[in-house]
Amino acid sequence: MSDSPSQPSLITTNMSRKIIRVALWLLLGMFTLPAFILVFIGGVFTLTSFQSLTYTAETEGVVTAVTKDHDPDLGTTCQLSYQFTVGGNAYTGTSDISSNTYCSKQAGSKIPVKYDPQMPSKNTHSNATPLVIGIAFLAIGLVLVVGIIVGIIMLIRSSKRDDRNNDGLFNDDMPATVAQLKLIESGMRDLGEFWKPRKMTQGEARETIDAINRKLGK
Repeated sequence: MSDSPSQPSLITTNMSRKIIRVALWLLLGMFTLPAFILVFIGGVFTLTSFQSLTYTAETEGVVTAVTKDHDPDLGTTCQLSYQFTVGGNAYTGTSDISSNTYCSKQAGSKIPVKYDPQMPSKNTHSNATPLVIGIAFLAIGLVLVVGIIVGIIMLIRSSKRDDRNNDGLFNDDMPATVAQLKLIESGMRDLGEFWKPRKMTQGEARETIDAINRKLGK
């Protein structure tokens, strides 16, 4: 009576499996914070952009100021401040984002403005970019989060396949196989002892089988 699990690869040793898994944990950790930042930024952009769905009226506004900003990655970008009139009343606003396309504007330039007809103080420069950026960031962030969760689950499952007792056999923490349980039941019957099947790991099953074999003199 013997247990015959598959032999581990000569290349994939117990130590190399652990090293690979540690490296994968570090890799997942590196992506975790950026993923949640993308989800947060994307969620904020998307929610604020959806608020603009109430901006059903449109008029022409006048740029009052162009504020320049320098980004190491994007270069020089600009944000617009503008003013428009509705019903004889003047209202002001700023562009939702800072963009290099706005740098060509100057005070006095005409731009389209969308606003809430019930409350013109709620307005935006006619631009769909924030919503597009928000959805893109949110989608990328969610994909990364899902990938990280799947990776964590796979790593946890992988750890259960380790050779914890260093006997050269893997899957020590995985559930015992049907074949192992039948070997144990048969061995206990040969010993004249009653054995009630129970849940155990493959490692525990191997130890039990070895103990039975020793008692049977095998």
